Amino acid sequence: MNTGDEFEVDEEGAALFWSFELDYALGRSHLDDAPAAVVHYFLTLGTVQLYKGTQGEWDRMLRVSNQIHRLQLQPILHDPHALVERLRGQAQGQLSLF
Repeated sequence: MNTGDEFEVDEEGAALFWSFELDYALGRSHLDDAPAAVVHYFLTLGTVQLYKGTQGEWDRMLRVSNQIHRLQLQPILHDPHALVERLRGQAQGQLSLF
């Protein structure tokens, strides 16, 4: 992945993406699988550049985003009581498997 002195979007790369790659990207089903898939896709294309030294922070944010997506917590993300109930139920379901 590209790193530099700041987070930056390559304008020429973005323009090329919109012109040539958009339809192909929209047709790729794996980009819907997790939020991180889109970020990784743009990093792989070189369309964006991360601030040097922040790769670990980006990795942490993407892991949390993927967990939220996988556990389907988006609708209740801002309701702490609903989150506790949902996660408690999932934890109890996992414990009963052992």
